[in-house]
Amino acid sequence: MCRDACVQDVGLWAAWKFHNDKGIDNFYSLHSWLGLACLFLFSIQLAAGFATFWYPGGSRNSRVALMPWHVFFGIYIYALAIATTTTGVLIVALGGFVILGLVTPTYNKTDVIRGNE
Repeated sequence: MCRDACVQDVGLWAAWKFHNDKGIDNFYSLHSWLGLACLFLFSIQLAAGFATFWYPGGSRNSRVALMPWHVFFGIYIYALAIATTTTGVLIVALGGFVILGLVTPTYNKTDVIRGNE
């Protein structure tokens, strides 16, 4: 699991560096947001599992109480990783077509932004 955490850090760094070198915006697609959520949840799962199950100071009652949640979130994170991989493969297969991309509107200096219009 710690090896996986190191690999996820290297993967995040590589994607960030590639995007910055090519002038591509970071976190603009569903794939990138799913990946970020997956990394965040995996890190929490790793820390909670380490503190509860591996660390010798954890009580048996806390281990029993956390086990169903640990299993549930483990399966959820696994499914999220599959969804993230699928969206990444679709982006590559469709030639860079962004799935649910975030677009920020641009305004000229002469545009007046008013509420409730």
